[in-house]
Amino acid sequence: MKSIRKKPSANCPEKISASGLVRKISLFDATLFVMGSVLGSGIFMTTGHMMSYLGSEKLMLLTWLFGGVFTMAGGLCLAELGIRFPQAGGPYVYLREAYGEWAGFFFGWIFFWIIEGGGIAALSAGFISHFLSLINLEDWALLCFSLGKIGVLKIMVSQLMAFLPILLLSAVNHFGIKLAVVIQNFSMVVRGALLVTFLSIGFFRLRQEGLLSMANIDSAPLRSGGFEAIFLAMLAALWTYDGWYAANCTAEEMKKPERDLPRAVILGLSGIILVYLTTNLFYAQALKGSEMAGRERIGELAASVVFGPRVSVWMTAGIAFTIFGCLSATIIYGPRVYFAMARDRLFFEGLGKLHARTRVPARAIWIQAGWASLLCLAGRFQALYEYVVFSLLLFFAGLGGALFITRRRQATSGKGPGDGTKGKRLKDSITGGLTVFFVLTCMVIYTSSLVWKTKETILGMVIVLSGWPAYIYWRKKKKIRGI
Repeated sequence: MKSIRKKPSANCPEKISASGLVRKISLFDATLFVMGSVLGSGIFMTTGHMMSYLGSEKLMLLTWLFGGVFTMAGGLCLAELGIRFPQAGGPYVYLREAYGEWAGFFFGWIFFWIIEGGGIAALSAGFISHFLSLINLEDWALLCFSLGKIGVLKIMVSQLMAFLPILLLSAVNHFGIKLAVVIQNFSMVVRGALLVTFLSIGFFRLRQEGLLSMANIDSAPLRSGGFEAIFLAMLAALWTYDGWYAANCTAEEMKKPERDLPRAVILGLSGIILVYLTTNLFYAQALKGSEMAGRERIGELAASVVFGPRVSVWMTAGIAFTIFGCLSATIIYGPRVYFAMARDRLFFEGLGKLHARTRVPARAIWIQAGWASLLCLAGRFQALYEYVVFSLLLFFAGLGGALFITRRRQATSGKGPGDGTKGKRLKDSITGGLTVFFVLTCMVIYTSSLVWKTKETILGMVIVLSGWPAYIYWRKKKKIRGI
């Protein structure tokens, strides 16, 4: 592999960015990428937990709506930052530019080790779990190791099988961004078609049986857990919306990021919000609150009630394909963050090199694949992920603040985008207002987590700060080299 830093020759029709990445992502690609990065298994599994917290279908639907507004606000905030800094790495770059290298580094640190690594491992494990359920094959222990008083460490067949989707999709990414995006587009189109078909026929069946009525909602409300329950339900919704910043990480590979990024965010997230609200409205019509509360696979339950038990098998297949599609999208954007960090000499330098032919950060792709595969073997990585997601809220709030800092700096230097017209000032005001809402929501939820999830929140911060020695090491290395 060689680092590509030269401009393309006159005979090369491809547009190459300043750091050597090839610009091949269109508006259509970016829109489906936003949707594909968000739409995973959560919409089929989260609602049951939310109902056990809230006890009300109306509150559940309002929580999903609020989560959608929050996500759109964050998406528009990052879209403007992406226009101002159309570089690979997305949030890492924005935090670095606003607060300094340390802020970007700590985001990238937990992003690599836990957020992306754990997220990829969880998606792959979820896909294998549904696949085994689909073919009626039980999981079994392949190896067992005694750890004394700690217990017994088991290596399950499903954990080894979880390697396969990760390695397959990483190989696809190795051969170029366009191939990876084409496969992601195909999976998103199929996922969308399956969901639209399922919901259309489902609502039609409910109407035929006379069960389609708003009177069904909250006909028998359950007991709610108060403010703590609302907090837990909100967390569940927000993590189901997670992945909305994916397109920002690949902005440098978009053909026209200044035009396509905000449009892709608006179109993609609008589609996701519509899908999530419609799907949950279907659950509320098909099932009673008591039937939903605490159920893990609520999508399959609703399908079996409306269409009969035989259809639940097809629902399982659809969910498995949806998880695979989300995994495909997730594997794409992570390496762009590590690539940007490595080019700044704040991460392993080899990850800042591009493949000489395909112009993708191939080493970053394979290092990500290896780490995620190891996490599949660990089996208990989910706990670490749950700890860190609270700290992620602080980074999100920081990104909101980064927008205002960047606006002020670029306005002072005269380097900001736009012409200062009335239309642009109105857009800036709308985005600014939504960003304030986004930041305040992040801080309220984080403060709530300190109250109701104290141990997890503190441990999450400790995990984030564990990157401090590594940051000092790379900073000293840069100083020695005079960079």
